[in-house]
Amino acid sequence: MSNQINALKQADLNHFQEDLAKTYFSTPHAKPQPQPKQPQETRAVNISRPWRFFWIAFSLLLIGFTAVLFVLDKVEIDVRIIPALLSYNAQANTVFFDKKGEPNRDIIRETVFYENASAESSWGKKFVTLANDIGSKKAMLGIEFANPLNTKEGTFCFSAKGDRGGEEMRIILKDAANNFCYSKTNVLQDTWQLFAIDTAQAKDFIDTEKITYMNLELNPAEKNGPRSKIYLKGLSLKNKQGGLT
Repeated sequence: MSNQINALKQADLNHFQEDLAKTYFSTPHAKPQPQPKQPQETRAVNISRPWRFFWIAFSLLLIGFTAVLFVLDKVEIDVRIIPALLSYNAQANTVFFDKKGEPNRDIIRETVFYENASAESSWGKKFVTLANDIGSKKAMLGIEFANPLNTKEGTFCFSAKGDRGGEEMRIILKDAANNFCYSKTNVLQDTWQLFAIDTAQAKDFIDTEKITYMNLELNPAEKNGPRSKIYLKGLSLKNKQGGLT
């Protein structure tokens, strides 16, 4: 009997120990493992699009500017060389740029020698000297008119010669709307020649009734030779309209 009691006690003890082990020493529940993150979809941002538009616009602007330069280079008017033996009446309806060895302030607001014009450049009593120093830039003489000149059916005239001969020069005319027109390049001799520019040739490119500026250019010293010089005199406008607006 005692053996049966002891067996029951031992069974209860074993059962109690199993319950105790399950309660305090059982394997804890595994924490849920974090799921691997799914790779997010990355949208490619086309950062080059604004630059693409910029380069397109810049290219069009460059093409347009080149086209303008091409057109300007082609808008050239002829300069006639008048033979010395040909009778030329320079007094009829003629406005002279020179007055007693000075710029004629009745029609000229300002004259300026600039770019590569050297100190030898001057508006003298006998003639205008335009001298080029050493370098690759042009020597320039700018003449700004006090009021727009009406050159309709008019002719700009001047006499010019080079210091050594072979010097190259040209004339630029500008109207009140800042449109430009170039003369063809003229190669000078070392003796005086009379030149004439008929402004009627330029009527499709500039407003020949409102000329505000004239520029005389001596080509770079690298082309004409260092310290090249040209001389001009008799700068004038012969015009059927009288020369002024």
